[in-house]
Amino acid sequence: MSWQILFLRNKSLFGRRLGVFLFLFSFFILLIFGIASALSFWLMPNVEKFHQNIEMQMAQVVGAPVSIGKITADWYGINPRLHFEHIRMTNRQGRETLAFNRVDGVVSWQSIFFAELRLKYLLIDQPELSIRQDINGKLNVVGIHVDGPSDE
Repeated sequence: MSWQILFLRNKSLFGRRLGVFLFLFSFFILLIFGIASALSFWLMPNVEKFHQNIEMQMAQVVGAPVSIGKITADWYGINPRLHFEHIRMTNRQGRETLAFNRVDGVVSWQSIFFAELRLKYLLIDQPELSIRQDINGKLNVVGIHVDGPSDE
């Protein structure tokens, strides 16, 4: 008789664990579906509204003024993809130091789990790099002074 009670107790414990697992799995699926829906119907069609914020964030990361001509978004399979056109970076004097005709980035879903932007791939099309030589003969690449070869 005692083995029957033990069996029923374990069955009940298994049932509770299965129920918790199914609840968490369903919650996770609904969360992913909700995020994908928000991306599809709210963020992606309106990505141009965030144009100025994106430029400011890029400028803060790069440490130089950044201007972006156009931003669009669509899907690359199941991943969201961002298209940036005519990206320009300038130095403090306002001279263009780095330019990209087009940059495409496919956002990885891992970004959700790590709470930071993770890219599946990044495509940079037609980069233009500014290299200048000052009066003293030192090179200036993208607004950064570069010394000659070191002795090390």
